[in-house]
Amino acid sequence: MGELSEKEQLGQASILVADENQEDSENYAPATNWRPVDKVQDLGRTFYLCLPPELASYDPNEGLVLGRPGERIFEQQAEEISYEPYSYRKETWRDHIERVMEQYNKQQPYHRVGTARLAKHLGMEEEAVERIGLLVSALHDLGKLSAKWQDRMWLWQQTIKPNEPRDDCFLGHSDFDGTDYQQRKKIKEARFKKPPHAVESYYAGLRVLYQYLADEPEEMRTELLVALGSAIARHHSAFASNLGEFELQAGYEEEARIILEQFGVELSLLHQPTAAQRRKFGQDQLVDPEEHEDGFPLYLYMVRRLRLADQKSNDW
Repeated sequence: MGELSEKEQLGQASILVADENQEDSENYAPATNWRPVDKVQDLGRTFYLCLPPELASYDPNEGLVLGRPGERIFEQQAEEISYEPYSYRKETWRDHIERVMEQYNKQQPYHRVGTARLAKHLGMEEEAVERIGLLVSALHDLGKLSAKWQDRMWLWQQTIKPNEPRDDCFLGHSDFDGTDYQQRKKIKEARFKKPPHAVESYYAGLRVLYQYLADEPEEMRTELLVALGSAIARHHSAFASNLGEFELQAGYEEEARIILEQFGVELSLLHQPTAAQRRKFGQDQLVDPEEHEDGFPLYLYMVRRLRLADQKSNDW
């Protein structure tokens, strides 16, 4: 961070940032990890920043003032909010995708202004914007079709319901009672830990997105693809970027084809990325607000609507 004064060095040890845990969080409550700032770049990828009073102050008229020591102590009355533990019922992958698409459609009346402005910004019809949002909903959990993800889901399902046979269906969710302390404790065991699936879903659907956007000019197609793919990759965690190893389970073709046939695209899913592809994917294929000026508003819009639809799909 360059040469620091003695005062800055004293304060540096107290500057903390909260990083969002990049692991998929099915209940949309990713953990945050507080850590000291080591370099300037650490400040750009965080939701929360904790500064010591030696380095900053708050002025009612100016707001946050950096470089002016603060003396006042602020007390904020925080209302206690009780959160109901999240629970899931067993559902097939296909049922889950259809429910998310249904919820996405139900949002339409409440997003007319945003859709219209976004369509104008992109030079598209409003119906086209809604349609690509449905495609994003259809692709958002392709990573759950991986063999390892399905194995972990069925292991949990058969642990809490020992007499239930594993059938040929792909699971979108297993049974989980968040009000049951024993289940909340047991699911934290390493053997039940599910691999991440969100960035993997983007990678798996990359060719499908490219096909669907084939009529767009090349430069715009790249902007749209990166924006839509990033919405899929980050529908659980805002900073997710790591592409993991995964292999789609046998039989995935028919499962995905039934969902995707309505979009007029050929089923061509990717999996088994090489080590080099995994290293470069997060650098090359995720949205950047400075590099993707046209696509970034689309990303913000889509990731928000996808998260809402995914959350609401659990209400059945």
